[in-house]
Amino acid sequence: MTKLTRSDRPLVRETAVLERSRPLVVELWPRYLGIRLKGERKVHRVSYSKILLEAARYEADCARAARGHFRITPTPWRQTG
Repeated sequence: MTKLTRSDRPLVRETAVLERSRPLVVELWPRYLGIRLKGERKVHRVSYSKILLEAARYEADCARAARGHFRITPTPWRQTG
């Protein structure tokens, strides 16, 4: 496991994913992850806690969909019977 202890330089990796014919570059900083296109200076920063939260939400949505809990329930004032 890579431990990020130095905060002056990120761990930078180029991915195989292409966006607009350019590879994505991932920068791992101690407090956040940065994503940018190769050759661009604009970095989109996302905190690790936000990534973990979104991953948990995605897993919960997939589990609910697999159980069939994404049914549309009628609103109480429109129920008949």
